[in-house]
Amino acid sequence: MDLTEVAAQANSRRGSVVVDNLVLATMGGDADTPADADALAEALGVPVTRVDSEAAAARVGALTTPGVTPDVVVVDVGGGTVDVVADGARVVLPGAGQLLTTATATALEISRSAAEYAKRAEAVTAVTAQLVEDEHGRRRFLDRPIDGRCTGWLLTTAPSGLLPFTSRLSGAEWRSWRHAAKRLVIGTNVMRGIAQVAPGAAGVLLVGGGASDDELVRAVSEQLGHDVTVGRGNVCGQLSHRFAVAYGLVSLAVDR
Repeated sequence: MDLTEVAAQANSRRGSVVVDNLVLATMGGDADTPADADALAEALGVPVTRVDSEAAAARVGALTTPGVTPDVVVVDVGGGTVDVVADGARVVLPGAGQLLTTATATALEISRSAAEYAKRAEAVTAVTAQLVEDEHGRRRFLDRPIDGRCTGWLLTTAPSGLLPFTSRLSGAEWRSWRHAAKRLVIGTNVMRGIAQVAPGAAGVLLVGGGASDDELVRAVSEQLGHDVTVGRGNVCGQLSHRFAVAYGLVSLAVDR
């Protein structure tokens, strides 16, 4: 991914984000020897079944979503890859959540750990130690004040509370850059995969951890255009989008 292109799409101010950088995702070839199921079974003391692929399992699990039809294209958005699976064809493409994290860390010159939280959702700007403003200009008071040194910084939600990650961008600027990055990283990969396995597809079903990001669903929809319906899976109508691969693995193993 070209960070200059992200900045251009987001209309970023000169110097507010790093440009002239390429962030790459690579994937190993097929030369690696797969794990030996017999050796693993002996080590664990339980039967071990090897299935064809994780992507195939994702499709089996995703198709248990109520209301979907067999012609839907399943897209499993993970940390390292985007798996695009149609009926009878699939492609695994490098560049997903981890690439977005790396791009964020590089563009903002922050740590990967901070970027991991910053990329996920909207941020707020610390106006004072106890007053914050969201990306839409709405203000609210915090229950507990933050460190006064964070005034003027963008804050994202982390397990420890509000985490300051940059003071170089306004909330609106960060929102624009974040959305552009998701379109170019995830949206473009999904579009590339669909072109290979199901040109002219009318429906896409997103599963995997990345599907929990509402902005990512929007990014994919924007890249594919109005002729393609984009939805989020719900395995068995109750397990949400995260368990498509797990459910599919069990189903494939049972069928054998």
